Amino acid sequence: MKLKNIGLLIRSVLTGYGSEWESLCNNCGVCCYEKTENDDGAIFIEFDKPCSYLDTSNNNCTVYNERFRKCRECSRLGAWHAIYARWLPPDCGYVKKFRKF
Repeated sequence: MKLKNIGLLIRSVLTGYGSEWESLCNNCGVCCYEKTENDDGAIFIEFDKPCSYLDTSNNNCTVYNERFRKCRECSRLGAWHAIYARWLPPDCGYVKKFRKF
């Protein structure tokens, strides 16, 4: 796997995740579902268990601006996730921007 757009990646790590980073999200919604990993390391996305704040009709968070305060399970996707998270799909905006398969 090769990295793409290293400049944005470095800026996001050094200066935080601003609007440029947030704009990469294409609302696939995968990050808003429960995930489990079996003993073999396979990751399963539980599409029947969305976050209670996820509007599944459009994959938008109903409390987006307060999501980290209101939902303990919500975590900010960062550069590490963009590059290495095996559960993010190839059409995820962060994956498309930073991974080259």
